[in-house]
Amino acid sequence: MGNKTHKNHLLRALMEDNDSIAVYFTENIAQEDAGRISFFKGEKICDFNIYNLFNTKLVIKTPPMNIKDLYYIGFDKERIPVIPFGVLDKNEFFYEGNDLGLTYSKEQSTVKLWAPTAISININIYDDLRSGVSKKYQLSEKENGIWEVVLTGDFKGKFYNFNVSGSLPEFDETRNVLDPYAKCVI
Repeated sequence: MGNKTHKNHLLRALMEDNDSIAVYFTENIAQEDAGRISFFKGEKICDFNIYNLFNTKLVIKTPPMNIKDLYYIGFDKERIPVIPFGVLDKNEFFYEGNDLGLTYSKEQSTVKLWAPTAISININIYDDLRSGVSKKYQLSEKENGIWEVVLTGDFKGKFYNFNVSGSLPEFDETRNVLDPYAKCVI
């Protein structure tokens, strides 16, 4: 029986603050292996410093990052996206309102979503779900990661969904997504 070698792999990379990323591995990471890490903004390699190393977690300090931009961590031949995580707990993304989702009135309806990592959001309004024909309205970005649109007129009995785009691979602007604040889904 020979020795079984384990190869360490990237598990996840979380943006904890505007200038720090927690990188998690499948196994404990040694100091000498930490030197094989790369940090990318899009396709461009960027400078960083190793801040802390403990078991399977490595924390790196980076130049200031924007949560809307796409960053990657590389390790050997692997590369994974950096997901905004703890950074979203900052006050600049805290919304105190209780009006997320659709606020209806006969004269106008307001739609608000909390999506700080989005780059654009459209709402699709349908008279009839079976036809598949919709009218699109673009939401505007406001403070605290809020997106909003005010729709003039009476939208009672209409159906809607959203298309959301962003830099992260999870975004797919062709996918129709439901209102996370909806009170009823058909």
